[in-house]
Amino acid sequence: MARDFPSAAGELLDQAIASAFRSRRDDLAAVRNLNASLTTRTLVSASRELDKVRDLVSPDYDDDAVALAYLLRYHYSHVNLAWSMLAASGMGEMLSDRSTARGLQIIDVGAGSFAMLFGAVLFSAERVVAGRQPIEIDVISFEPARAMREVGEAVWSMFRGLSAFKRQHDIDMLQPLRTALQHIEHRHDPAEYAGVTLLPDAHRCLTAMHAIYQDPVQQYSLQKILEILHQDFAPHSGFLTCHVGHRERARRVSPFKSLYRDLKPQAKLEVEPGRTRSVGRMAGVERTGRYATPPQLAYAGWSRSQEDTSVLYWRNDDPPRTRH
Repeated sequence: MARDFPSAAGELLDQAIASAFRSRRDDLAAVRNLNASLTTRTLVSASRELDKVRDLVSPDYDDDAVALAYLLRYHYSHVNLAWSMLAASGMGEMLSDRSTARGLQIIDVGAGSFAMLFGAVLFSAERVVAGRQPIEIDVISFEPARAMREVGEAVWSMFRGLSAFKRQHDIDMLQPLRTALQHIEHRHDPAEYAGVTLLPDAHRCLTAMHAIYQDPVQQYSLQKILEILHQDFAPHSGFLTCHVGHRERARRVSPFKSLYRDLKPQAKLEVEPGRTRSVGRMAGVERTGRYATPPQLAYAGWSRSQEDTSVLYWRNDDPPRTRH
C-alpha cells in the first residue's frame, strides 16, 4: 500500500508504463510478424540505438521499437524531472496569485512521450493534496516523431484509465490526481508551431526537455523554433533541460535574454531501487506474460539520479507582446 501521494502516483505511473509497454510490444510483434525471441532482439537493438543520446546524437525516434524502448528507459525519470522542476521554480506561488495568472499554459517542444504533460498534472494534484484548488492547465506538445507521439498517447490513456478505476488501497491518495485530471487539456501536433491559441490571463510556459543534440542543423532548427514560439507565444517562463556538461549549448539555443536561475529540483517521485515493481518484473526479475523484457532494457527510472541533468530556468516578468 502506498504511504503518501508521491508513492501512490509513482506506483500508478509504473503500472501505466508497464501496461502500455506490453500492449505496444504485442502490436509491434504482430505488425512485424515477430515471434517472442525476435521481438526481444528487436527491442535490445532499439535500446542500443538509444545509447546515442549519451553523445548528443539523435536516435531514430520514428522507429516504433526505439520509441518503445524509450518509454521503458526514460519516461518515468523524465516525468519525475518535469514535476520536480515545476515545483522547484516557485510556479505554485505564482499561480496562487489570481491577479496575475488564471491557469497554466505549456508549450513543450520535442515532447517525446509527453513527460511534461504528466509532470504538469502531478504538479496540480500535489496542490490539491495541500488543500488548494486544482490548476486549469493546457498543454500543447510538439513532437515530430509519429512513433513517439503514439507511445505517449498510449501511456497517457493507460495512466488516465488506471487512475479512474483504481478503487482499492490508494483510493484516497489518488483522488487529488483524479481531480487534477478533470482540469487539464492536452493537444499535440507534429510541427505546427505558428498560430498557437493563447489562454486569456494564463501563465504561459515554454519548455524543451532534452531536445538538444550536437548536429548543427538540428541545433539551428531548435533555436529557430524556440525563437518563433517566444515571439508568438510570449511566455512568462521557460525551462530547458540538457545533460550536464552541455549547459552552454542550451544557453545558445535559448530565446530568453537572461538566465533567471539554475534549478536544482528535488525528485518528487521517491524511489526504492530494490523494490520489485511492474516494470522491474518485465526487466527479467519475474516473468510477465509470454516472455519477459530482457535485462538490457532494465528500467532506469527508479534509480536514475537527476544529478546528470542541468535545468535552466527563465522567467520574464514583462513578456513580449504577442502577435495575436
